[in-house]
Amino acid sequence: MWQIPFENFPRSESLEDVSKRAPVYFQNEIRPALEQGDNVLVVSHGAPIRSILMELRRLTEEEAAKIEIANAEFIIVDY
Repeated sequence: MWQIPFENFPRSESLEDVSKRAPVYFQNEIRPALEQGDNVLVVSHGAPIRSILMELRRLTEEEAAKIEIANAEFIIVDY
């Protein structure tokens, strides 16, 4: 088993932290591909997915936080 000191583990991000970072990536990388008619697969943890859904569905942070995303769940969004 690996012995990694606790202080070397990354700190977690809140939905607020992610919601500042993920939409920028969405706007710069994902949206242009969608607008060209490309299919896009996003594989990620729940918080970035919630953040992208906030953008796509115009949700508040409170609404997005209530979205339940199971492990390995598919969420299909028609753009």
